[in-house]
Amino acid sequence: MSSRSVTIQSSSGAIRQDAVAVEEPLEIRIHFGPAHQPERIVFSTTMRTPGHDIELALGLLLAEGVLQWDDELPDSRQSVPNELNVYLPPGQPFDPEKYRRSGYTSSACGVCGLTSITHLLERELPEPAAAVTVSKDKLMELPQRMRPHQTLFESTGGVHAVGRFDLSGPLNSLKEDVGRHNAFDKIIGSAMLNRTGPLTSSIVVLSGRASFELVHKAAAAGVPMLVAVGAPSSLAVELAERAGMTLVGFARPTEFNIYTHPGRITL
Repeated sequence: MSSRSVTIQSSSGAIRQDAVAVEEPLEIRIHFGPAHQPERIVFSTTMRTPGHDIELALGLLLAEGVLQWDDELPDSRQSVPNELNVYLPPGQPFDPEKYRRSGYTSSACGVCGLTSITHLLERELPEPAAAVTVSKDKLMELPQRMRPHQTLFESTGGVHAVGRFDLSGPLNSLKEDVGRHNAFDKIIGSAMLNRTGPLTSSIVVLSGRASFELVHKAAAAGVPMLVAVGAPSSLAVELAERAGMTLVGFARPTEFNIYTHPGRITL
């Protein structure tokens, strides 16, 4: 259940029912090491909207470098609602200290709790497709084309959305979540399950701002163009420039700002 009904009192004094987005913790456990002597760590405890939890975990593991696009997909099992066990193939390299977190990951932050983000900043990122181009008019349409599919936002007003568009125009997939980083992980994880990645021929649209962790996820997934309805941060712009990604902010039906690599947009 993505939303829950609660009783509220409006400013006029009327009592009625209202829908709120569900936010619950998800504990992601990684099982690794040799088959005869496996080890386990809690990789992340993230606050998320329940649903597509396996996709969320796979997308998070790819974004942080634990998995690659061509890796064998790990066995993932959810025996109880808010716990997910991910079993890496025996012998797959995994350094638990590199990814150890000091606390839980809130719905507002995708890298909170990491004891070090050095490996995120120093990772070799896939090169996005240079030949990808989109017209100015088509780009301005994308956020509005997402809106009819944001059904959870329509009913609750309390979630973010991430949409993946094909270059030919259709909306390939859309995920909603109380955490925008979770929604992006679900997009990436869905592509991993369907073996349709990396996302080198996709345009990804964010319903809010473009923060560092979202640009990082886009870069790790090979996204050539990231479009945000809101503003980017300074570190997001720096990372997009380094990753060779076109970053667009303040996307509106009549205008937008291009922050990095404008050559992919025909004006």
